Amino acid sequence: MKKSDFLLPIFAIFGAINLAFGIPTLVTAEIQPQEEIDDGIWAVNLHRLETGVATVVDDPVLTSQCMQHAAYMAQNQVASLSEDKNLATYSTEGSLCASHALIYLLPVNPQYNKASQIVDAWMASPTHRMWLLYPTLAAVGYGYAIAPVGKDWNTSSALDVLSGIDFSADGVYPNWPARYPAPGQVSVEASKVPITTWWQYAGPAPAVNLSTTTLKTSEGIAIPFTINSDPASYGGHKHITLLPVNPLAKDTIFVVHLEGSYNGEAFVYEWKFSTGTTAIPD
Repeated sequence: MKKSDFLLPIFAIFGAINLAFGIPTLVTAEIQPQEEIDDGIWAVNLHRLETGVATVVDDPVLTSQCMQHAAYMAQNQVASLSEDKNLATYSTEGSLCASHALIYLLPVNPQYNKASQIVDAWMASPTHRMWLLYPTLAAVGYGYAIAPVGKDWNTSSALDVLSGIDFSADGVYPNWPARYPAPGQVSVEASKVPITTWWQYAGPAPAVNLSTTTLKTSEGIAIPFTINSDPASYGGHKHITLLPVNPLAKDTIFVVHLEGSYNGEAFVYEWKFSTGTTAIPD
């Protein structure tokens, strides 16, 4: 199953537009043990805890596959959701990860030299975030590699977020829609953070009431925003996303009021989140 981001290629986040292609070198990309480069799965679970969904476990088989695919991308200097049998370090195991993963290929950049920072970057993309926080995701695999010296693209990551989802449990999960920022969440980044609300992937698309959906501060000041609810533009996710026009103010409580219908039934959801550190009063 392959998805696409409304701004980015399928599941991939690139550090720049032009990739460096060439004849593969015989030097093999170094696979980094996770304990040496920070723990990406720990970072995933930190975000899941902050938003109230169950944590995931590290599946050693999935992680092994993703380590192989990360090495393949670093070695061959390509961000890819598949593997070419004619390229160095191709493996059937890496190919399994490739088709189920979020991927990242970047030049040398201290901003993204830890797995937790890469997970944070995936969180900033609504489509990727919906998979990282998917409620019935139970197990993941994470791989990271550093390219041989002299390569233009230095670090690569692959996170399998599809193999460990129990889609059969979506129908009985009680807390749809999933939301980010979550109700009561604090310390949300004061930026143009997309406020995402999403339902089970295989379900119907929600309809939003544009005239009654609002975003305000707790003092009642209206915050301008646009709305996207098109599944095709968000990789097939059934979602309603509010996009603030301007960066959100710091140390401020915001109130989201969302109205619409899902599967023929009307809904009204209202919740608060904060760009400050103080707990939100009831």
